[in-house]
Amino acid sequence: MIVPGCGFNGKLRQRILPRIYPAILVLALLSCVTRMPAASQADRSCQAADQPSFLQCASEARQGGIDRIIINGTIDCGRNLACGGILIGINRSFEVTGGTADAGFSRAAENHASFGISIRNSSGPIVVRGLKFNMARRAPRGQPGAIWVDPDCPTPDDCPQEAIGIIHSNNVLVDRIQVLDAPRFGISIFDSYSITIRRSLFVRSGLHGIWVAAQPASRGLHVENNQFIDIRSNGAMLSVLPPDATDPLGENTVTGNVFDHNHNAAVYHVCGPTGHDPCAGGQLDIERHSARFLIADNDFRHGVMDEDPSLARDFRVTGIEIAPLEVQDIVIRHNYFHDLSSGAITSDSPIAARALRVLDNAFGRLGTGVAEINHAELVAENRGNHSDSTGDQWRRPAGSLSWTPCRPDDGQKCAAVIRWESDIRDMSLRLILNGSHLFAKSAPARGERVFELPRSQPTRLDLYAGGTLLDTIEIP
Repeated sequence: MIVPGCGFNGKLRQRILPRIYPAILVLALLSCVTRMPAASQADRSCQAADQPSFLQCASEARQGGIDRIIINGTIDCGRNLACGGILIGINRSFEVTGGTADAGFSRAAENHASFGISIRNSSGPIVVRGLKFNMARRAPRGQPGAIWVDPDCPTPDDCPQEAIGIIHSNNVLVDRIQVLDAPRFGISIFDSYSITIRRSLFVRSGLHGIWVAAQPASRGLHVENNQFIDIRSNGAMLSVLPPDATDPLGENTVTGNVFDHNHNAAVYHVCGPTGHDPCAGGQLDIERHSARFLIADNDFRHGVMDEDPSLARDFRVTGIEIAPLEVQDIVIRHNYFHDLSSGAITSDSPIAARALRVLDNAFGRLGTGVAEINHAELVAENRGNHSDSTGDQWRRPAGSLSWTPCRPDDGQKCAAVIRWESDIRDMSLRLILNGSHLFAKSAPARGERVFELPRSQPTRLDLYAGGTLLDTIEIP
């Protein structure tokens, strides 16, 4: 009898094990197994390099046995295998992270099996970081003026819905991921709150980069320092988003992002007098029943509906599209709108326009014969906006954090020196530790403070200027 992996080799293993008393043999076998699990008992992490090992890690997570899944390499589903899995009932600090530069999931275009990571009924805090989702959508084709169809997904149920789904969950951070060629959504959010999506890349999604379902309502969303590129409809479509009362920023935010050549196709044909005509729209869409939104320091560029060239002349793309009804307190501040076939901001109805404050934005090379802001006469506050055809007068705020490692003073805490520096002189700086303010007031452009930091879990520090993330660091 041979028991692999137990430190015996060759003939010695064959001679000794058959003579061991059966009960002792069982204990020996268990000892071997416990020395080779996917999960490391020391750091409560689980290594995944293929679909079976990822499912095993997800099972361990549901049972409470691990706090971290590390994905090494690309988990390739090919033409017919499922990829990813469900994380459900994770009510503790948990992380899914890439252990290698190519970590993530990949599928072939014709693969209709389930795909991606679904976070359900969890309160976290949960972090998904450093993964690449290659979903291989192929470009749709069609007749001019008609609905163009994905060749592999003629109906919504034919292909995976999203790379990451967040459902009935809260306290989720998605950081430094890439979603390429999703058939429908990069990330979908349903009935969840305190969700942050930052420093990520969404390219060529079939519908939206980020989509928030209309019902039931989510709340407390932060979309920070991402790139949305070549997405067929809105780069982000955000519906029914009131603020979260427990949120340290106090409002929903879309800040520091790049929106480039989104809404380049007529995905929806529900407009016009008949209700069946193509729909123009915006690279960012704030839908009805949303309130307390800060949209700041974003770059909206290259807005043209050119997938079907026959539509490009009559159907134009704006930077921000506001829903016709039931929106409140939307602040649009210090964004750069340029090279758009329509205006910068479009409100589908004057009713929505009364909810807007439009401040200190730059406009360059907008559509001929269109207003920068339609219904501008009804905007609640409209000041400081200016033309900037070259972008020389606009720049996104910048800042950085650094720290000196902790000096232990007891078994639970240690002291660290946190330093910050920014080019912001007329805006409130906020330093947030693990979701709670260290300070939130006017501060000098540079400074330092000594803080006691908890040692029981990793510590995240975020530096904000007026709602825009300047820098973030993790302190182990």
